[in-house]
Amino acid sequence: MLKTDNLQKLNQIGISLSTEKDINKLLELIVDEAMNITNADGGTLYQIIDNNTRLKFEISKNLTFSNFYLNVHLKFYHYC
Repeated sequence: MLKTDNLQKLNQIGISLSTEKDINKLLELIVDEAMNITNADGGTLYQIIDNNTRLKFEISKNLTFSNFYLNVHLKFYHYC
């Protein structure tokens, strides 16, 4: 992928940050484009919670195991 394509995708993510109202769509867009730009097979986003002591699993995606695509908003935490 060309650098200009990557910059355009990053610019689109920036625009979506201020315009997209559905947080799930926004998180999915961020993971999808990060995977695309880095040519990654998978990606995961966590939220830091409880005074920076725990990670909350927000979204995970893996192309190899696409049947197991997870968009998780459950109480799955990892202690830091």
